[in-house]
Amino acid sequence: MKIQDLHRIIKYKNQYLIENNKDYCTPDELAEKLGMKGKDVRDLLRQDAGLFDAQQDGSNRWKIYKSANCQKPQVNFTTQSERHSDSEQRISNNTANNAIQSSDIDSPRYDFNTKPKANKQKILKQEILKKICTKHFSTHTHERLSLDKLKASSYYDEIVNVYHRLGGILTTIPAGVGRYDIDTPNFIIELDEENHFNRYRLSTLQSDVYNDNHNLDVELYKGYCKSYENKCCTYGKYASSDSTNKQFGKSVVDGDLKDVNRTRWKQRAFYDYIKDITSLVIGVPIIRISIYEVYKGKTIETLIKNHCEDLLIEYINMRLEKCK
Repeated sequence: MKIQDLHRIIKYKNQYLIENNKDYCTPDELAEKLGMKGKDVRDLLRQDAGLFDAQQDGSNRWKIYKSANCQKPQVNFTTQSERHSDSEQRISNNTANNAIQSSDIDSPRYDFNTKPKANKQKILKQEILKKICTKHFSTHTHERLSLDKLKASSYYDEIVNVYHRLGGILTTIPAGVGRYDIDTPNFIIELDEENHFNRYRLSTLQSDVYNDNHNLDVELYKGYCKSYENKCCTYGKYASSDSTNKQFGKSVVDGDLKDVNRTRWKQRAFYDYIKDITSLVIGVPIIRISIYEVYKGKTIETLIKNHCEDLLIEYINMRLEKCK
């Protein structure tokens, strides 16, 4: 699947919805027009690919929406498509130069593990929240614990146990944890997006260190891990890398997620766990904010995307009160 072909699909989708006065359609409905499979259309336009055009409603049914701020496209696609058996398959179009080749979008011809590189919307969420927070809270840089300090803590044996439960293969645990998302003098904020919720994070949340954690609704997070693993990215460095394979063994890719060893998922879960331990050691609370959490009828993700500054600060202050 070429990026320009994905763009044409998006343009066709927007025009189809506009011309038919629809706010949304089903994946199967759009797929029929494109000569594709509904699941393939959904996967191309969902969050995993860095897009938000395919979303689930409250009944977990998938819907395809118009792109944000879309204008009626100039490309004049027809609203019906024809599939042919030869290699020159095309979606019928009044302007031949703008036609999409069905052979280009036919599911056997492209690899769903190689998805569009851009993930700007996911990066943007963290940046939006950080910009809002810096207007209301001072900034600070808290300590990230070295391996020696982790070893000196009372939590080290449990850390080693958790690492090995995740399938860690190094004799010394990896401790190269990244920076905190948002760092203030009195608290730390970690924004947990799609890739933070899966079976491996669920495993770390079973640790005894969470038994008396008042900063995190552990059961709620466990529920997110069980419900939203299918939203984790399964391609490229979001699934594995040379460094993560050295820590957790070679990744095994299985499309149906029944038997996988996505080592980047494991590393992310372990580093989230290390950050939570660090919070206990240095005595600074970490406020973990999930994009799936609902506040006043809207998800945190929606509040961030819509720059709802007052509600977000109100939510953070509410969470801080619970830490006292």
